[in-house]
Amino acid sequence: MNKLTRGKITGSIILTAVLALSMPMTVCAETYDIANGSISVNATTSGQTVTQGSSTNTDAAPVITGWTDYASVTINAEQNATASITLKDVNITSTYGHAPIGTIGSGNVVIELDENSFLIGGYGYAAIQKGNAGNMTIKDDNGVSGGLTASSLDLGAGIGGGNGQSVENITITGGTIVAKGGGNSAGIGGGLHGSGSNITVSGGTVTAIGGSGGPGIGGGQSASGSNNIVIMNDAKVSVAGGESGAAIGYGNNDVIPDTTGLYTAGFVSIYPAGTLASEINPAVPGGTTTVGTIPDPNASVTTSTTTSTPSTPSTSVAGGRTITSSSASSDVSVNSSGPDSLDFVLFLESIDKQIEDNLKKLNDLFASGDVAELNSLRATGIKLDTGDWVSFRKSTYALIEQASKAGIPVTIDFIYQGKGYSTTIPAYAKVSPVSLCNEEGYCGFLNLIKNYGGVEK
Repeated sequence: MNKLTRGKITGSIILTAVLALSMPMTVCAETYDIANGSISVNATTSGQTVTQGSSTNTDAAPVITGWTDYASVTINAEQNATASITLKDVNITSTYGHAPIGTIGSGNVVIELDENSFLIGGYGYAAIQKGNAGNMTIKDDNGVSGGLTASSLDLGAGIGGGNGQSVENITITGGTIVAKGGGNSAGIGGGLHGSGSNITVSGGTVTAIGGSGGPGIGGGQSASGSNNIVIMNDAKVSVAGGESGAAIGYGNNDVIPDTTGLYTAGFVSIYPAGTLASEINPAVPGGTTTVGTIPDPNASVTTSTTTSTPSTPSTSVAGGRTITSSSASSDVSVNSSGPDSLDFVLFLESIDKQIEDNLKKLNDLFASGDVAELNSLRATGIKLDTGDWVSFRKSTYALIEQASKAGIPVTIDFIYQGKGYSTTIPAYAKVSPVSLCNEEGYCGFLNLIKNYGGVEK
């Protein structure tokens, strides 16, 4: 090889390396599955990156989803920077002693809620553990309804500080949120020995329950104090301390929140210490309630009304009970009760209640931090015996989809033309059962078998 050729090759290699180093990292807005491992989000004044495993992307709007009992999300916001993520159907049960989501750094953190997420912090950790010096905002304003259930197994807040940690600068502007503290800790605020100050709830429907000896909102047991708790705008807030804990305050010391900016659509309901989240209807006032006095400036005035007649599903939908009758040619299946019949409506109501009861149990287990029972429910699943009814409506499938997204499989046993069949919509189903419904809003179970598989019993 002559010197000229060698020089060209060397120069080409150097140029390639320079170009590679100067190329920006991938810019995207991806969905990251927490089941694939822990996730790190790092925001600087130059932008935001997301790292999972060996992959790092430049991503200003990452969506985090999935289920895990070992991985976690760390959000680092540097000085003068804001880190942003969206939680969408995230289920993190910390059985290995960590915070499912932790924030660090000197900047601000924004967490958007899409659909329903469930987080359980390990012993001594909060479910969302705030360690960043700036503000942490939890919101739900992108048009997708969002909810969060956050609890600690012990000594940590649902949202806020871990054992011995004081927190401040927490803002909640939207979402349906249930936050339950572990022992001696606040639902929202400080862990054991940790104060909780500068906490503002300006929107959403929020239920905050303290652990034993801790407040719903504020500082944990033995904390030095809790200052500047503000509830304003149209926020609907229900609070209760754990046994002997204050509703709002620190430990068992009550503090009166600032409600001077509360609209008439908002309220603060204070329940007796020891009240469980499952005993509260967060959508309506209860207990001892303060209702806002300021008219909502965003409320629209209705000047006219229109009346619409709901459509009735066609009886041609294969949505009723099946019977088998013999004929000279073959067995045929017919509807003896169509989808608009009272029998079918009552049947669906009973199925809906069964699923809703299991979803309520799931929420209660998350709120109580009962990991053993939670895992048992996920392993057992929900079993629906429909007899000779052979379809559900879309609203029933929407409930089933909620269960599936929370990691609970749903098995349907039914009879068709005299034979028994079974099909299971799995946990975290990739195919949405709602998407299988026809234009009239129904889906037969045989169609489920085509998509999810099934067996003849």
